Amino acid sequence: MKETIKGFIFIIGAMAIFGFYGISVRFLKIAPQIILFFNSLFSTLILFFLFFKKREFFYIKKHKLAIFFLGIAFVANNFFYYTAFRLTTIANAILTHYTAPIFVALFSPFLLKEKLEKNTIFSLIISFLGLFLMLSESLNINFENFLGILAGIVSGLSYAFSIILYKYLLRDLSVYALIFYQSLVGSIILMPFVLPQLSLSLPFFWLLIFALTFGILATFLHFQGIKRVKAQEAGILGYAEPLFGTTYAFLIFSEIPTKFSLIGGVLIILGGCLILRIDKG
Repeated sequence: MKETIKGFIFIIGAMAIFGFYGISVRFLKIAPQIILFFNSLFSTLILFFLFFKKREFFYIKKHKLAIFFLGIAFVANNFFYYTAFRLTTIANAILTHYTAPIFVALFSPFLLKEKLEKNTIFSLIISFLGLFLMLSESLNINFENFLGILAGIVSGLSYAFSIILYKYLLRDLSVYALIFYQSLVGSIILMPFVLPQLSLSLPFFWLLIFALTFGILATFLHFQGIKRVKAQEAGILGYAEPLFGTTYAFLIFSEIPTKFSLIGGVLIILGGCLILRIDKG
């Protein structure tokens, strides 16, 4: 099987798992920063105990600064995404967060020397239009929501730079090493903000399951995919996450999708299929 096709499969698999992220956060009923901290901490500890005997695993060569910025982007992405949910509507938060593929398409030709194909732009437009339609009936863009919308855009920008840094660092680092260092830096950054809120009553078992599922498994699949495709393609395929999330909400919470949601979902699938066809061609 062609490596890029494997990459598409890995990313779609990752998005299928990440689609459960919002449902899992709702289930845990804990402050998002605590969830993110333990997601990072447990991922770091698990990977450390798995690989502590392998010196090459911890050798990061010339990439210390890039890894530091990756940790900042990782925390900023999640922090501003959660902030957007607090300050504006869910639809506004999701739509502005998923400006990320647009930023990836704009910056990857300069930062990664990737050629931006016309068909990739077409696929990006179709996918973003699909997401817009999915959320259109609950969008509320006005001055009162300005700060939340701004937070969502900052989240999208942080996510975009994370994807670009993933692509850059995976040229030299293993997938597991990159997960380890991203999680390590993320947990160090979050620690001062989370320590005052810690309690023995926290559901540590479920936080561990959360880290295994999203911090390691889903992230592993995502990174394996990013290694094999262009950063801009990885960004577009990320639109599958809200599509999966909507499907799970229907199956679990009986949240019936609207007509526009269904049309938007079809467009997102079409955008992903177009990317696949472009690569085959």
